[in-house]
Amino acid sequence: MDKDLHFIGECDNKQLGILFNILCFEQDQSLRKRSRLLNSIESQVFEEDYYKYSIRIGQELQVLGNTTLAGLLREEKVPYFQILQNLLDKLYVPYSSGKNCLELEQQLLNHLHEKALGIKNSGVTSLPFEILVKEGMTEQIEGSPKDRCLLPAVIYISLLRANLGKGNQQKGRETLLQ
Repeated sequence: MDKDLHFIGECDNKQLGILFNILCFEQDQSLRKRSRLLNSIESQVFEEDYYKYSIRIGQELQVLGNTTLAGLLREEKVPYFQILQNLLDKLYVPYSSGKNCLELEQQLLNHLHEKALGIKNSGVTSLPFEILVKEGMTEQIEGSPKDRCLLPAVIYISLLRANLGKGNQQKGRETLLQ
C-alpha cells in the first residue's frame, strides 16, 4: 500500500466504514459508477468488517485517482500524494513542492476552513466534515465523477490523520461523524 495511506490500518472499523461509503456511494447514496470496491471479493467475504480489508480500501482510492480510462481499467494505482496535489491544484490552493503529505493535507483543511468562515487564520479547525466537503465542491470538481469521489475521501483521510496524529481519537471521531 502507498506509504501515505499506510496509517488507515490503524483506523477503527467505523472510520473505515465511512471511508468505504465515501468511495462507493455518491452524496445521494446512489452507487458510484467507477467504484469496484463494493463488488470486490474482500467486500463480499468480510462485508462490514472493514478493518480486515483496509489495504483494499486504500488501494481503491488510488485506482480511482486515475485520470485515464485505460489506467482505471488496468487498475493502476496513483500515489496518494499525487491525488492530493491534483486536488490542491483544482481548488487553487498554493503549495510548495518541498512539503510532505501531512503538510499538504493541513493546507487543504486550512483552505476549506477559511473558505467556509470567510476569515483567514481564524484558528478554527474543527468544522464538520460535510461543511468542508461543501466548501470544496467547486463547479469543476462537481462536474468530474472522479473528483466528486476523491475530494470527500481526501478530506476525510486528512481529518483522520490529523486526529490520529494528535492522539485524540475520541474527539476526532465525534468531529468526523457530526
